[in-house]
Amino acid sequence: MQQRSDKIDQFLRDVRRRFNHHLWLTLLIRSMTCAGCVLLVVALTYVLRGHHVPPLWYPVVLVGALLVGSGVWGLIRHSLAEAARRADGHFDLKDTLRSYHGFRRAGHREGFYDLQAHHAQTQLQRVSVKDIPFAWPKRTLTLGLVMLLSSGLLSLKADSPKVVAAAELAQETLLDTEAINKVLKDLLEELTRDVDSEELARLMELEGIREMMAQLEKTPDLKEAMRQYARLERKLNSASAKLRQRQEQQLLDRMGRELRKEDRAKALGNRLVEREYKQAAAELDAFKMDPRASLREQREQLNRLKEMSGRMSSEARRSAAGRRSGQSGASSGSSGSSGQAGAEGDGSSEAGALAQALDQSARDYDKALSEAERQAQQGNEGDAQSFSQAANQSLANLGQYLKKMGAKRQAQSEIEKLLQALSQCQGCLGKPGTCLGSSPNAGGLDAGNGASDSINNEPAADTLDGYRTQLKGIKGRGPSSKTTETASDGAGTSTTVSGRTPQSFRRSVESFVRREDVPQAVKSGVKAYFENIHQIGEYTRNDDE
Repeated sequence: MQQRSDKIDQFLRDVRRRFNHHLWLTLLIRSMTCAGCVLLVVALTYVLRGHHVPPLWYPVVLVGALLVGSGVWGLIRHSLAEAARRADGHFDLKDTLRSYHGFRRAGHREGFYDLQAHHAQTQLQRVSVKDIPFAWPKRTLTLGLVMLLSSGLLSLKADSPKVVAAAELAQETLLDTEAINKVLKDLLEELTRDVDSEELARLMELEGIREMMAQLEKTPDLKEAMRQYARLERKLNSASAKLRQRQEQQLLDRMGRELRKEDRAKALGNRLVEREYKQAAAELDAFKMDPRASLREQREQLNRLKEMSGRMSSEARRSAAGRRSGQSGASSGSSGSSGQAGAEGDGSSEAGALAQALDQSARDYDKALSEAERQAQQGNEGDAQSFSQAANQSLANLGQYLKKMGAKRQAQSEIEKLLQALSQCQGCLGKPGTCLGSSPNAGGLDAGNGASDSINNEPAADTLDGYRTQLKGIKGRGPSSKTTETASDGAGTSTTVSGRTPQSFRRSVESFVRREDVPQAVKSGVKAYFENIHQIGEYTRNDDE
């Protein structure tokens, strides 16, 4: 009895193993078909965008499909009861094996149950487990093979030329942004060293510029690079605008030209006209009063001081009157140049106020000195020391102001250098081999340093600082983008400054239209405008020829 049961149980285990093997093959084929479908979709996603298919996808998807199929097989594999039911159906045993398995699980073994087991053993003598065939899922197998083969063939496709160019551009942009960030930070450190005043640093928003500079990152994304440099450019422009002192510079220019008419103040006038304000502050030391000198020497010193302060004060009053008249003209609808200048200010000027204060101190000192001289003629002692100290203090105040002007101008020059370097870097982004002077055509055949005409070696020489440009030639002949305008006679002032021609029309326009912070409508309008100007220039040259 026991031997008979063991044979039946072994048959059922063999049947279960056979059916589970068939189930595993079916799930494997379906899993590989699903994997082929996924790989084909992934491959098409890459190929249609011009990219090659990363090889890592294939082992990941195939191993993942195998693991998923194995997990499903572990959940749904056949039990002995299911194997008995399938064997009865396949061998047409009339529920013999299923009944036997049910009785065995219920613990029925004697009598009728023993006869049923004997009957089951008799039935099994005419069947074999090997007679259970595997039904191959031909359609699923064919579909899976086609998908796997197709995805494999797509993996052989290389990147398109457009993608290769984009990858090279991204790599170049990454290297360029790293180099640009280093250059800009070095320039910022140079600017920081030149700023020796906390007030000037606050006015320049130096801390904010430093924080924004620290946030610059190297990136392969050209648009993101342009955006971060555009944000920095706006910050620098804001700082530069706070350092502009055009009206003060123009007033000091006029004062300097007025002082050059007098020999004893000519050196100071030249410094003011040349805008060498720190040197001009040093020139003021020659006008200091010496209260210990004799009255005659003090008179000579005072005459020189009065001549200088009088000319500066007169020019300050004329400029203030011109600005006030310009304001009144602007309020009444006047469109004159003095009206434009007057609209920019309220008639006040720190330089003018200091010059007038110095002139007043000189006048007070003159009165005190005259009284001292009169007392001396009468045999009494006169003292004008306090007034000489007041005059010297006014000179010192004017000197401090000129030093501040010089520091502002130097700081603005440094920011302009930073802006110009930033503009050059923005223009060369996206053009491999052109950033920071790395032109592929620059350099010689042998060892040495080459030169490139695409680089401005003197960035400060092209900066707008209020100077007028003097043009030579025949009036009315040939095109020009620069004009020279002078203020009308009298107290009026002019605010027109010379324009600056870009070194390269095409490079400048391309740099502007690629800016991320400029609306598309503005880009189109600016590009069309400059193209029109460029064509007009060409037509004019052809006519002259």
